[in-house]
Amino acid sequence: MNKLNKPDFLLNNKIFQTIYGRNLLSELNIIIPSETLIVTMEDLWENFSSFFKKNVHVHLVKNLDISTLENDYEKIKNFNAVVGIGGGQALDTAKFFSWKSNKKLFQVPTSMSVNAAFGHRFASRIDGNINYIGWTVPEAVYVDFDIIKRAPKIFNRSGICEILCYHTAHLDWKYADKIGKCESKWPYDQSAVDEAQSVLDYMLEGIDDIKEVNDEGIKRLMNANSWGGPAFHNFGWNPRPIEGTDHFVFYSLEYHTKRPYIHGQPVNMGVYVGSLLHECKAEEMIDYIIRAGVDIRPESMDITWQDMGNALIKMKEYINKIGLWHSIAHDKEINENFVADLKLKIDNKYKNFIT
Repeated sequence: MNKLNKPDFLLNNKIFQTIYGRNLLSELNIIIPSETLIVTMEDLWENFSSFFKKNVHVHLVKNLDISTLENDYEKIKNFNAVVGIGGGQALDTAKFFSWKSNKKLFQVPTSMSVNAAFGHRFASRIDGNINYIGWTVPEAVYVDFDIIKRAPKIFNRSGICEILCYHTAHLDWKYADKIGKCESKWPYDQSAVDEAQSVLDYMLEGIDDIKEVNDEGIKRLMNANSWGGPAFHNFGWNPRPIEGTDHFVFYSLEYHTKRPYIHGQPVNMGVYVGSLLHECKAEEMIDYIIRAGVDIRPESMDITWQDMGNALIKMKEYINKIGLWHSIAHDKEINENFVADLKLKIDNKYKNFIT
């Protein structure tokens, strides 16, 4: 740490301006122009509508399908600024409207479940597959401690996935380099790995505060996310320092079950699965996941082990088909025996789990 009370990785780095505090929506109401578009979810607007005294437009997010986004924009394109309030879907939709209109954007995450507030591109669904497109830089990201604490703890705690995934991302990158399947545009870069690893180490030092969702925990995880969100761009549109098999498990699960998830649960599952495939620190990773109070059992996601097993077994075929960067999951077979063993391991780890 330094005299500015910021971790070293946030100094001299291309990150979004991030403001921590309380009562931030009231202040935001003062600075936005009339005819601002508020992008949020129906249940959240009930809680936050009273903060906005000016004449504003409100868009309640339906989904991230590109055709839905385009159609909704055509209906409400006369606005002067955009404010995103919510989790990944609301913040990504706000980025879409800002990008289409070239209007100023302010982001207010209501949980720590994803790093969407800090990324330049929005995650849209095209033919059921995730695509990251567009370009936005918010005027500021407002992290209100009291707003974050109102979210269900599973949303906040499971957000460790966005940083924990660096572990499997680095293993995949090194693996692809070793077998000669690393993309020429993304050659293995130890300095990038070391920088991302410093962010992961920083987050893990505060894992107990993150579980408690106290002020220190919020600042620690969101500091890490404020580095991780723009890292894709800052490394030259290179996802390898920050994402791999961990997220591929989530993509496969979402595709094969055709339903949404709390982002952190399947991605944390992906960290564990990827670590098992690489035979590297799998027990350490799941111990951190449990220590943070995150439940990755399929039943906690309202699916069955059959659903999870099907997504894992079909993951290799799926990720090869859609052309994701090469990982160990592109090569290793996951079969019913692997899934059965995975279930035994996870059931044993969670037998005394207390949220």
